[in-house]
Order: sequence, then C-alpha cells, then structure tokens
Amino acid sequence: MGRNRKRYTDDMKISIAQEALRAKDKDAEIASKNGIAPSTLCEWKEALLNGDLKTQKEKEQQTRIEELEVQNKALKETLGSKELELELLKKNDSFLNLPKRGRSSTRQ
Repeated sequence: MGRNRKRYTDDMKISIAQEALRAKDKDAEIASKNGIAPSTLCEWKEALLNGDLKTQKEKEQQTRIEELEVQNKALKETLGSKELELELLKKNDSFLNLPKRGRSSTRQ
C-alpha cells in the first residue's frame, strides 16, 4: 500500500517558507518539524521569493481585479459607441439644419 500524500495549502506553504527564511535553524530541521522533505522546503522558499505562491486572499483579489478589468473594457467600448452615436446625431442635425431643441425664445 502506498502512503497517503499530504496536501498543503498555499497559505501553509507560505507560512512554512517564511519561517525558514526568518529562522536561524537549518532547512532540514524546519522541514522535519513540518513533515516535508528539505528539497520541498527549498522549492517553497524559491516560489515565495519569486512571487509564485499567493495567499487565498491575494488570489481572490487578483480574480476581482481581472473581473473589474473585463468590466472596465466593456464600459469603455459602450462609452465609445455612445460617443460615436452622439457625434453622428450632431452631424446629422446640423446637416439637416433643424432648429435646436429647447425652450422657445418667444413667450406668450
């Protein structure tokens, strides 16, 4: 029978890697204390330093940023088409020499 593999969340990996970066203990001791191989700890530290490990909160924030960027793009496209539509209406209005809409200058 194979041994069950432990799963570590990114938050746990970050916590252990930060401990290893701060601690004066050797990586082997920290790895042993956390039940992981020293090579795994080195991989986690490298990933943390490279910015490849993100907390759940950071992942949620990144997802929200991406959603807002998509929404922003759609709004800009809508605004652009409305501005174009308005410009065409203004040109059409001046071309036809229609009187401007608004209050009449004559009063009764």
